[in-house]
Amino acid sequence: MVIEDEELLLNAITKKLEVSGIKPMAYLDADTALAYLMDESNIPPHAIWLDYHLKGTDGLEFTKKVKESPRLKSIPIVVVSNSANDETVKNVLSLGIDKYLLKAEHRLDDIIKVIESILETNK
Repeated sequence: MVIEDEELLLNAITKKLEVSGIKPMAYLDADTALAYLMDESNIPPHAIWLDYHLKGTDGLEFTKKVKESPRLKSIPIVVVSNSANDETVKNVLSLGIDKYLLKAEHRLDDIIKVIESILETNK
């Protein structure tokens, strides 16, 4: 699952993941993604790529809701953001995310390798 509110970036991420053999579910906002996740008739994703700064529900609130759910709490979450002040990173890491990556410090291919590694580890 990829949650990114910049449509062009979401499309680029989705295409790169597909080329890597990963079938992503793409969402422009956390509220729509949460609605999918909370519907128990849906199959949860194997991992979540989460932009931290989103309109509506932000990455912190999204992560809290996912981690509060017994059915969803074990899904690995990788937060990918444009900013990372110490307090934000600390708060999100304390919720049990797997990685916090700065977009400016990582190429798209590098982030996809992180996702692939997490998926491989959790097989």
